[in-house]
Amino acid sequence: MEEKRRRKKHNHFKIQNKPFRATNLISTQASLLFSVNSVEFLHMMHGKDNPVNILIIYDEPSVVESLKMIFLIKDYNVLSARNAKQGMELISPDINIIFLGFRIHDLNIINAIHEIKKLNPNIPIILFSAYENNQFIADLKNAGAYEFLCMPFMMEQAYELIYKAIDFQEKHKKEG
Repeated sequence: MEEKRRRKKHNHFKIQNKPFRATNLISTQASLLFSVNSVEFLHMMHGKDNPVNILIIYDEPSVVESLKMIFLIKDYNVLSARNAKQGMELISPDINIIFLGFRIHDLNIINAIHEIKKLNPNIPIILFSAYENNQFIADLKNAGAYEFLCMPFMMEQAYELIYKAIDFQEKHKKEG
């Protein structure tokens, strides 16, 4: 009882031993609600029999595992590859989105985008990196990348990009 009074009085509490203000909780709940609703919309669009399939191509295992956990929260199917060659072998018509790290040691990123687009011209490629260079990002988008995500990023940013990328892909399927 004393704990509840203290939390209510000070308008903050701890989550995983870190201070957390109630205002943060409200905005987090709103973001999560938005994310859940957009995912529910994706499930309505795709149906449970046609889930969202994501391929992650990156050579840093800890980053790949973090991305997998983020995507599995929303029940996305996730495949991963640790290098460009393995990633190219996993590309199929069933893949909806590719998350591609643009600092992979065995990869020329622009050539990779062109190769992916040869295999599947409508697949959205979301590039991610901790390094942001606006001119290079513009060049990558001109080469066929869908979007760039700068690390670190919020889960909601990734979910929103997935939602937009699926919408983009659906529009191109209808046009083509």
